[in-house]
Amino acid sequence: MASRILYLFDQDLRLSDNHALMQACLQACLQAGLLQLVAYLPDNNQGDRFGNLMLGEHRRRFLLESLHHLQQSLSYPGHHLELITGDWLTGMVQLVRACRADKLFCSRPQGYWERRRLKALQQQCGGLEIVQLDTDTLFQHALLPFNHLDFPRSFSKFRTLADSKLKVSEPLLSSGHWPSAISKVRLTPQLPELTATVSSGYIGGESQGMANWQAYLASGHAQSYKETRDRLDGWYQSTKLSPWLASGCLSVRQVWHQLRDYETRWGANASTGWIAVELLWREYFHWYGHFFPKALFLQKGRSGQGLTGCFYPERFRKWCEGNTPWPVVNACMNQLNQTGYMSNRGRQLVASALIHEMGIDWRAGAGYFQQQLVDFDLPVNWGNWQYIAGAFGGQQPKHFDLAWQTAKHDPAGEFVRLWRGDKADEQLDHTDAADWPC
Repeated sequence: MASRILYLFDQDLRLSDNHALMQACLQACLQAGLLQLVAYLPDNNQGDRFGNLMLGEHRRRFLLESLHHLQQSLSYPGHHLELITGDWLTGMVQLVRACRADKLFCSRPQGYWERRRLKALQQQCGGLEIVQLDTDTLFQHALLPFNHLDFPRSFSKFRTLADSKLKVSEPLLSSGHWPSAISKVRLTPQLPELTATVSSGYIGGESQGMANWQAYLASGHAQSYKETRDRLDGWYQSTKLSPWLASGCLSVRQVWHQLRDYETRWGANASTGWIAVELLWREYFHWYGHFFPKALFLQKGRSGQGLTGCFYPERFRKWCEGNTPWPVVNACMNQLNQTGYMSNRGRQLVASALIHEMGIDWRAGAGYFQQQLVDFDLPVNWGNWQYIAGAFGGQQPKHFDLAWQTAKHDPAGEFVRLWRGDKADEQLDHTDAADWPC
């Protein structure tokens, strides 16, 4: 009997260099089987314990744009994207049964809860085989020179292992062979229509991501990345790869090899090398999340160390709204709320303020970033917050002097004025009529 295969797009919203998708197509073709493509568009009304949404408007829009682009790229006869909305497990169970699928291919999930829901799907659909493959990392799990027992406790050790024992394989070339679709009739709702495109520059889709990356390389700014990466604003101050890497619109292996090709043609220097280091940092966080999925969400992380913090609702609300005594923090938060993006230096400063100046549990800030960031990447976001709080790998907390950082990175106050960071309440706490903190 011919196999009936589902392919689930998740953190791999692209067709090129997609190992899991190619394996699904190959197996269906070899077995004269059928293939159905499915994607999930999360709801934006699920919240966490601190009142943050799991998905904000900026990232939801980017994901929707990416899915539209993916649908348009599927110009093969009979193929279209089935769309799961609402409860993931309910929708997937219904689709598996409607398609009478016996196998599901997908990218290996990043998060703890995403893994649990795959197990729940397998339990509810007893005969379903689930194949998970690495599509969003530089290295393959089977080739790693460590496991959870000897995972490098510092990035420097990981980088040494990566340089000496690991090689980034060449991106895969698509064979162009597609099996027939299981159903030519839609079984689920169509993608919601897009409204007018915003002018933030972050537009979802594989072609848009590649165009932006190629434009960055062509601009020559890669040669000065190390000098500009800490700037608080500016399109070319950094690569701007993160939104497309986080959603899987771009393959990190393609980016890596194109960077190396650029160095061969135009010369390598400390700046181009530092872009590679940043990609390795991303890799380190991803494998940390793979081996320790629960630890990412623990207040003291894997190390059992770091700052605890409490939760002060008024302070947290003022931080979210850019209404604190620190203008640079306000400017960064206003930028985030308006655009869905913030510079790396800005993220460090606002995290330091929330943790060290305001005494708030770092997980509240990580959850707000998850809501707001267009480039939210689960292990990178939560790992970086743990790093500032001293809960990642046992290093000391990172406490930034906000006045000194402002003088260094915004000496003329241009960034603060642009994002109205000085238009805020200078008082951190208020009291009610009985002198109780609000």
